[in-house]
Amino acid sequence: MTDLTPYYTREGAPIIEAVRELISFTPAKRGDGGEVLFVGTCPRCGGSGRFGPEVVHSGICFECEGRRVTEQRARVYTEGRLEQLNAAAQRKADAARAAALAEEEARIAAAEELVPGFADLFRIARSVIDRDAYYDDATGWDQTNEVWYEVDESDDRRINHLGNLSRRLEDLTHIVWRKSGFTEKSAKFLVSTLTQLCEGWAAIADADREAAEKVASGIAIEEGRQTITGTITATKWQDSPYGSTLKMLVIDGKGLKYWGTVPGGLDGTREDLKGARVRFLATVEASDDPLFGFFKRPTKSEVLEAPNA
Repeated sequence: MTDLTPYYTREGAPIIEAVRELISFTPAKRGDGGEVLFVGTCPRCGGSGRFGPEVVHSGICFECEGRRVTEQRARVYTEGRLEQLNAAAQRKADAARAAALAEEEARIAAAEELVPGFADLFRIARSVIDRDAYYDDATGWDQTNEVWYEVDESDDRRINHLGNLSRRLEDLTHIVWRKSGFTEKSAKFLVSTLTQLCEGWAAIADADREAAEKVASGIAIEEGRQTITGTITATKWQDSPYGSTLKMLVIDGKGLKYWGTVPGGLDGTREDLKGARVRFLATVEASDDPLFGFFKRPTKSEVLEAPNA
């Protein structure tokens, strides 16, 4: 009987572990492998004999018809031959990767000639996407300081910003890059788009530095019943099981932000309220952000200054 101990599948698994009963072994002409016909555990049901819901073929596996084993055929190789095959596959993959990189570098260089500055900006954008930056545990690029920094997955601003960056770049990549390279028009459009996005990124970083300075100086949301005076910068209808409620974001003179329901005394549409300077009494609760809080039960509201005043 043929000893299958020295032989392996293309994936590197010892074939002897899969063989329950050897039917035949046909050696290769080179003597470094061959073909095995054997009885082994059914690959579809994993040897249980059952697969899928009871209403389909009474739950019996189609592959083995409930016998739990099937007749199978596999190419096998000696350890030495397997190493040769893996080395050849790696060389082929490396050559293909090198050719793709060379083609990409040539296209980047051509676009750089059309639009100076294209190459640096494109590589920054690509590095963001290559790091899966707009998913969990994202990494951000601070263009102002030219450094990478970690982005908390709860920071929607940066994650959304990275998402926009990624989508814009991928759109152009699919439309232009993989077809015929960048034209002067498409390269200019990409540079313009990415510049705007990176400027937005820098603005986020600046806002974070400002917030850190405020916290360091002792400015923070205080909880409890208090009077809030500030400007309404945003409004939004928010649905709940009890109906729709108009919410508003108010920023006071210190830069503290408050989110809550628009008081009944502030009549008007979303457009009427945005930009108005108001004062009201409410109960404030702090959030994880020391500069952002939620208010509820607002009363004694008044408009101090109309939006267009």
